[in-house]
Amino acid sequence: MPSWINLTVRMKQDIIGLLDYESRCQLRSCSKDDRDTVDSTKFEASKLSLVETQSEMSDGKTILRCDVDTFTIWFIGKENITRVDRGWNGEIIEGLSEIKQENRYDVFRRFLQKISINGMIHAHSISIENIEFRPPEEWKPKCVNLKVTNIQNNHIVEWLQNSFVFSRKFKILEISCWGEDEGIGELIPALEITDALKLNHETNLTDEEVERIKAIDLNVSSNRITIEAAKRIFERFLRLSKKSDSLELRINRPEGFDFKTDVLPGYLNVKRFKKENEDPGEYYGKIFGGFENVHNVYDAREVECIIFQDSMRISCEVYERSTNPCTLWPF
Repeated sequence: MPSWINLTVRMKQDIIGLLDYESRCQLRSCSKDDRDTVDSTKFEASKLSLVETQSEMSDGKTILRCDVDTFTIWFIGKENITRVDRGWNGEIIEGLSEIKQENRYDVFRRFLQKISINGMIHAHSISIENIEFRPPEEWKPKCVNLKVTNIQNNHIVEWLQNSFVFSRKFKILEISCWGEDEGIGELIPALEITDALKLNHETNLTDEEVERIKAIDLNVSSNRITIEAAKRIFERFLRLSKKSDSLELRINRPEGFDFKTDVLPGYLNVKRFKKENEDPGEYYGKIFGGFENVHNVYDAREVECIIFQDSMRISCEVYERSTNPCTLWPF
């Protein structure tokens, strides 16, 4: 059996390509040749996450945490002093900590260069949360699943634009941020999302743009979606949804709207239930049958329409019985 040192570079790269980030780092430290071979081998992380939190000890100081599989690196500081901590499985290894006389975001940028191949960061799933700064030029990821939560200072569109440079096809895309959302909806039509799309912003997507989205697990808000399109999306959901999928549409409520006649297909077996404090025009019920499902998911569906002045939220998902035991209170 040939030893590692006798393998060709191509064979070594094939093996390195199967390693996780921790194993690659360990191999990289063995020799200069191993370091060069590791650095020249494409790396795709299983998961990559970025989270920034404010320090409770000092104003202006933040902690930027980056997780690459089981490896974690923290960039902690303010202005031009940064402490860099490293560790595995979220545990800091004291011997790997160091102080840099640089801004934490500049140190972070260099780290991105280290995990990039030809300017591209490869990861299966990426999560970005609570980031307060603009995306660096080095942030050019390619991923299958992307979750973006609570980007601060209205930098959300910039982070998304940089994230979509190499990634146009997603299985799952989730965007949940407060603040200015203008421009987010303009980015969605150019993407292909196959499994789940969850957006909590007004997108201004048209009927055609929403119906072109392949994802069945869908949460979309648009004041341009018509009732006719909402009904078609609802029927498609019943036909194509898996058990874990859910549908939520937030759209304008036209004058004279009636959920039962305008959205619910007449062929469904539906039972309506009155809810306490239900406003006029609202609807809650369960669908017990009358539709075909390609995945043979025929569990009862919970369907609801809630009115918010001139808008409304239409939702549908598999009805799950409560697993909480009943509590009998003594009187």
